[in-house]
Amino acid sequence: MYDTSLNRFVELENKIDNVKQDRDRYFVLHPRATEKDKNEEISVLADAIYNEAISLDDTTGMKYLIGGMALNLTQQYDHRCEEALSSSVRLLPSDPRAWNELGQCISKRGDDASLVRSLLTSSLSLSRSPQTLALLSISIRATLSSLSPDEAVIARTQSLALARESVELDECCGEGWMSLANALLSAFFFDGQKNSMALDESIDAYEKALNRGVEQSDLHLNLSTALRYQCHLEKSLAHLEKAYASERSNEIIDQLVEFQSILKRMDEWIDEAEEGTIHSHLNPTAPVTGTIIKVCSPPSFTPSLLLLSSSTSTSSPSSPSSPSSPSSSSPIIVALLNCSSSLSLLVGDSISIPSYQLLQYSSLPLLRVTSPSTLLRNGRSLRDSSFAMASVSIQSPALPFSRPLPSSSS
Repeated sequence: MYDTSLNRFVELENKIDNVKQDRDRYFVLHPRATEKDKNEEISVLADAIYNEAISLDDTTGMKYLIGGMALNLTQQYDHRCEEALSSSVRLLPSDPRAWNELGQCISKRGDDASLVRSLLTSSLSLSRSPQTLALLSISIRATLSSLSPDEAVIARTQSLALARESVELDECCGEGWMSLANALLSAFFFDGQKNSMALDESIDAYEKALNRGVEQSDLHLNLSTALRYQCHLEKSLAHLEKAYASERSNEIIDQLVEFQSILKRMDEWIDEAEEGTIHSHLNPTAPVTGTIIKVCSPPSFTPSLLLLSSSTSTSSPSSPSSPSSPSSSSPIIVALLNCSSSLSLLVGDSISIPSYQLLQYSSLPLLRVTSPSTLLRNGRSLRDSSFAMASVSIQSPALPFSRPLPSSSS
């Protein structure tokens, strides 16, 4: 009897894995479907697995765990899921999956993030599993808005440490890498974008999560945000499109339409521009000056984008007496981060850019400027009101199968 039940549980877990894969690739398989179609179909499949599991003759608690795991495939909170997983915790107190799944289920209620944190902490006292560490890291960040500033600093540090421990215990834990990536991206914004290494590390961690089988819209959304702040715009758009392939929310659709429109405009700039040779000898330590010939600065999009007709030389500002190469004039794209809505740069303005990161967009050089406060416009510094440090919401799912816990602006 035991061997037969064990085989049935393995079969049901395989079914859960298959439904999860179909759910995460639903719009690739069904491009004309809607979010409602997806939710209804996944709910039917989850119910079937739940009913099959609960009907088994089993006294170990596995049927409740498998049944709860099945219902956790859906977006909605289900009281049957909480009841089943509560039973599994009582009967399987040493199995971290039972605690993790119950934490995920309760997170869907959206009424008590501290309870989720308490459940996961209880799980860790029994087994320090990588998955539980990753989820506890996420649940701690979900409580940040209710903490004092000093408490929030401590909680962020703890969250990051738990995520790092998760991947140290198991470098193949995709959920651990995603939790670490979210913690690093959150830290990048919380620290005023001063630590570019945190941004670089977050992108590396997101890519490791992808390589370990985590395919979620939230991952692609966050990775798209991180790449956008690195000004790798084409890569950023590609991940936003992948998020859309997994989830058809209004938020993703609105972002995607705007992003595609902006890059289309940039491509038109390039088509209209006469390609020069500045990118072949531009000294990245020398200031760039030029006249604005195009502006693209939608209020809800970062970065703000300019097209300059630049006039610059290869001499370094640290060696003004050294001979410089002949000046050349060429179109350059400028990507400005952290601009406020009051920043008004107009076609015809002359600007000087003393510091930047030199990148490339298509056939033109792209200058990444982290703050407009470093610019000179028509020979004058910009007002402080032109600068506004960006704050973003990091999407943080409680488990691979869940919707996001309440996320906090970083």
